Amino acid sequence: MNVHQLDAYDGSKDYERLAELAKKHSIICILDYQEHRDVAKTIYSFQEGRDETWWKVSARDISYITADNHEGFIASCKRLNLAFIEPSQ
Repeated sequence: MNVHQLDAYDGSKDYERLAELAKKHSIICILDYQEHRDVAKTIYSFQEGRDETWWKVSARDISYITADNHEGFIASCKRLNLAFIEPSQ
């Protein structure tokens, strides 16, 4: 027997907070993928000289979210039923 289905977790869905947290640290996320839930992390990139900003959520070479603006990131989080684990402070 192989158990690989994630159990339910009480992660946060405060996507505004996630967008700000991602600017400082990579944040652990759980999201819908096909018929299952998957674990991923945020990646934030900002290039000053080019004024480019990117929010990403990915795992194992799978890009679940790639957004070049805040609104697109929030919308993608909602679409994927993303929840994130609050970092300990």
